Amino acid sequence: MKRGEKKAFLWIGISVAVIAAITITLEVQHQDLQVVSILKDAKDAVSMHKHGGSINIPVGIEADDLPDTESRGATMLTLYCAQCHELPPPSMHTAAEWQQVIARMKEFMRLRGGGMLMRTITPPEKDWAILETYLATHAQVPLDKKHTSDLDTPAGKAFQEICSQCHGAPSPDTHTVNEWPRVVLRMKSHIIRTGKTMPSQDVLMQIIEYLQKHSKTS
Repeated sequence: MKRGEKKAFLWIGISVAVIAAITITLEVQHQDLQVVSILKDAKDAVSMHKHGGSINIPVGIEADDLPDTESRGATMLTLYCAQCHELPPPSMHTAAEWQQVIARMKEFMRLRGGGMLMRTITPPEKDWAILETYLATHAQVPLDKKHTSDLDTPAGKAFQEICSQCHGAPSPDTHTVNEWPRVVLRMKSHIIRTGKTMPSQDVLMQIIEYLQKHSKTS
């Protein structure tokens, strides 16, 4: 091969390499934008809860704090859901709301993009069913105003007002006397994190006392 031909091939090779590098860079940037968009939708769908026109990110919990920790449902929740966001407490939604969340997550994982999402484990259909049953079993029980007393007291009103900043007020008999202080403490952290109205310590104690008064017995 002549010297001029070698030079021409060299320049052609360099040009092809440069074009390939630019193409790859643009494709990666495009995929990154898709991933960011998908992740945002996922957070809106699962890690965020719409209420009163605002979006609030719930504080995640530790796996040991899940109800029925040793169950297969708790294992499924830890294995699959914590891949992309904090571990959501089952009491974050009602059973009906969890059905909608599961449906959105199925679609989200089906359409997931490249990057981090390619390394996630997609649950088989039987695991989706176990997960949905577990979440429904331990879901939030909505407040039944017809069968809950003292709601018109200062403590009852404060309970409804503070809880409704982020989600529907739960039924007081969802937790026991000993569980409610811990739940309220976790919600206090959530209020601080999301910039919602923080009640005074006195009001918080009134809310805890109200919830304990109407809590489940065991």
